[in-house]
Amino acid sequence: RCASGLLKVAILPSFFAVHCFMFPFPTQVAAMQQQITEMKQIQIQMFQMMQQKQQLEVVMNTLKLAQDKAMADLRLVSTMAGTSTTGAVGAVGGVAGLTMAPVGMGNGVAGRMSGGAGSLQHQVSSPHLGANRRVNAQTGYTTVVNTAVMRGTVLPKANHNPEGDAKELRKSMKGLGTNEKKIIQILAQRTNQQRQAVKAAYSTMFPKRELVADLRSETSSNLKDLLTYMTMTPAEFDAWSLHDAIAGLGTTDSTLIEILCSRTNKEIAAIKVAYQEKYKRDLERDVSGDTSGDYKKLMLKLCAGVREENKPVDVARAKREAASLYGAGEDKIGTNEEVFIDILTTSSIAQLRLLLDEYNKISDYALEVSIAREMSFNLKNALVTICRLVRDAPDFFADRLHNAMKGLGTRDLALMRVVLSRSEVDLANIKDAYFSKYQQTLAQRIRSETSGDYRRLLVAIVGEDSLDPEADAKLLRKALKGLGTDEEKLMLVLGGRTVLQRQAIRHAYNTMYNRDLVADLKSDTSGNFKELIVAMMLPGPAYDAWSVHQAIKGLGTDDATLVEIVCTRTNKEIKLMKEAYQEQFKTDVESAVRGDTSGDYRQLLMSLLQATRDEGHMVDMNKAKADAASLYKAGEDKVGTDEECFIRIFSQRSWGSLAATFDFYNKISDKDILKAVKDETSFNFKKALQTIVRCVRDPSVYFAERFEKAMAGMGTNDADLQRLVVTRAEVDLTEVKQEYKNKFQKSLAVSVEKETSGSYRKLLLKVIEACDDYVVTTVDAQRPNSLVGPSAPGTAAGSLSQMHSGSTASLPQAGGHVEAPPPAPTTAPPRRT
Repeated sequence: RCASGLLKVAILPSFFAVHCFMFPFPTQVAAMQQQITEMKQIQIQMFQMMQQKQQLEVVMNTLKLAQDKAMADLRLVSTMAGTSTTGAVGAVGGVAGLTMAPVGMGNGVAGRMSGGAGSLQHQVSSPHLGANRRVNAQTGYTTVVNTAVMRGTVLPKANHNPEGDAKELRKSMKGLGTNEKKIIQILAQRTNQQRQAVKAAYSTMFPKRELVADLRSETSSNLKDLLTYMTMTPAEFDAWSLHDAIAGLGTTDSTLIEILCSRTNKEIAAIKVAYQEKYKRDLERDVSGDTSGDYKKLMLKLCAGVREENKPVDVARAKREAASLYGAGEDKIGTNEEVFIDILTTSSIAQLRLLLDEYNKISDYALEVSIAREMSFNLKNALVTICRLVRDAPDFFADRLHNAMKGLGTRDLALMRVVLSRSEVDLANIKDAYFSKYQQTLAQRIRSETSGDYRRLLVAIVGEDSLDPEADAKLLRKALKGLGTDEEKLMLVLGGRTVLQRQAIRHAYNTMYNRDLVADLKSDTSGNFKELIVAMMLPGPAYDAWSVHQAIKGLGTDDATLVEIVCTRTNKEIKLMKEAYQEQFKTDVESAVRGDTSGDYRQLLMSLLQATRDEGHMVDMNKAKADAASLYKAGEDKVGTDEECFIRIFSQRSWGSLAATFDFYNKISDKDILKAVKDETSFNFKKALQTIVRCVRDPSVYFAERFEKAMAGMGTNDADLQRLVVTRAEVDLTEVKQEYKNKFQKSLAVSVEKETSGSYRKLLLKVIEACDDYVVTTVDAQRPNSLVGPSAPGTAAGSLSQMHSGSTASLPQAGGHVEAPPPAPTTAPPRRT
């Protein structure tokens, strides 16, 4: 069609000229006009086809990126052979990328990849490993597959019309005054590629005018700068930022480090070309002239763009390099910086993830902590930045944004650079990380630190908040004040929010009214409804701490609750719970638990409370096999039982390792591990070990049974029911509901409705229903699902493993002021994998 149109356009003008000369009559003129009209229609069709071509290129580029990512993930997975059952099949192929069948729960499920890309067979898996880890039954190691979905906030506009945008922009700037709102509306909702098309169309449609020049002449200050940066390509903006960081006296090393450490080889190559074209200078030469020593070597190595981005992950190499880094730093007097520079600038991101895990096994410190201890100044900052980007890039950029806006004044260039450079990459993930760390949405913080049209443009790029804590706080105050309490409004607001969002609402309420929201809720509600709504207002670790205290205070001990919490939480959750317990009850939780327990049961709980379980990503199958043999010899194969062996293995091994160990145990014994534990141990010690086995195999089944037990028989154990609903709502309640229905042939909601009443019942059902609105965004190493929600863009991460202790108000007493939590320590496990 394009060729046909071009042919008509080329031939028709000559035909018209001859026709007019020979037949200059009115009827012929009318015919000529008709032909001219047809020609214009053909030109319009050609223009539309060119637009469709541009849109197709955008789609193809997106699909190409998806395919590249899928292929990169595929390269991380080695062909596996060995044991267990074959199962879920996932097809691989298609232009849009690759799809992998989900790895099943339990003793081992195999997935198969087809489509000419090889196959995956005979995998050992555990729900605690997560769907992004595959255990190689032959080599005995787990391969990490990056499944976190990176989400930008600026997406391609469908049916984009660059000429239409150019026309509207010109209209917004000509004459008296400038329509800044219209400019923002257009440019903030276009991708960089689409803005480049608008820029080209503007110059074509309005000769002797340039979009950048007109924008700069019609706007001012930060708005002018931000609009100027938006008209550059990403490479041009990075090149400009690097030149600005280097030019003049001194060097803005934080900018240099941020850009060079976070860009891919392809992006760095494009930056060097843009730098040369713009400044007629070599980027490496300028970087070399403004840096020195080992820091210079690191920066030049990054400028060279030599990272092995497409090389398969090598577990043996990760072990060797971890040992090399340990030997070059902690294990010697002085530091061999070149070893650090060489490894951290050449290994792929996936390879570095494995390396970080291996380093944790041979050192008391995380690699970035060791770097901070062994090095100094800019070299230290750059190497730590690489480690942080490997662990969790959105978390790193959330901190960059926070630092740009904290204190007196705002570092606008840094703010603009991060927002623009990440807007089409992972800015939505950065927003989640920002809210999780600072209990304030990114848009809220930007509004408080900027003003005018500049603020409006930044917020338009970042995206409006789906949550407004101040508005929710107003609704809650209205529901609580005066005679009577509007419980329906309380349920409407709090029942549809995550724990982190409720903390933000509480903070807003306390600030706006100088009152504590939890205290007001306690005074204006009663019974089970009060207990539930106050529990919902506590951060996860604070609620766990309160629940443990309730389990052990007074006469007797609620061992089922104690076992549920201590045996199922991650190391991080246990540590945060211990801190919350100390703050609430002014004593350490170990002493409290030790005083209410005894014997092997006490020893197991004490070991679990040390929070020293291996949470690495790899499973050593030889070690798992040896552990299975040790358990057999400690139990079935001798008179009596060696309980210490069971305690050591059950409390120290990773969930993935335990899954493999239990599989091996079934092969050397006539009994399943659950039956062996039942026969060889007794009382609470037996129940705790069985809980660990069941959670390794499928925590959803375990918690489904806990729900049924809370509601079975005469009466309902409301404390258990509330705790289970609140603590699992943002973790795995959707899966628990399904397992409950499968096991008991009834829905969880129907059971809860039957066993409860009034506003208490309504709030429970609202939370149970709302859990289906949460979406899986990342897979945590220690549990099957990590969730954020509700699923509108910009909502905060809600996994219990991501909750900070925040305010640790106990249920019996009014809590204090909720403060934003401190940044997570560098030794904390990464939230995204």
